[in-house]
Amino acid sequence: MPTISCHVLDTAQGLPAPNIDVSLFVLGQQQPIATGITDIDGRVVLDTSNQSIESNTLQLRFYTADYCLAQYKSAFYPFVDVHFTVDPEQGYHIPLLLSPYAYSTYRGS
Repeated sequence: MPTISCHVLDTAQGLPAPNIDVSLFVLGQQQPIATGITDIDGRVVLDTSNQSIESNTLQLRFYTADYCLAQYKSAFYPFVDVHFTVDPEQGYHIPLLLSPYAYSTYRGS
């Protein structure tokens, strides 16, 4: 299984977003294969060492409600799902840029 990490940046404040729960799923499945919480720098590396998944589409779910309520007093996006296809020979870094009424993501390095 490839290494999967993510990074949440609060673009409204220009700061990392700590304490956001993140879960990794095989797309269409209910049980996460890895979970984590962003650290003070807004980063988390998900432990996928016990997984043996071939090339597949995965889903990262960022549970943003608590963070948004604390920072913006509302949670327009209570969670953000990002779907992506993996090659088991590569690592993946998926940043999430978050603001009160918008988000974007990209494949990082």
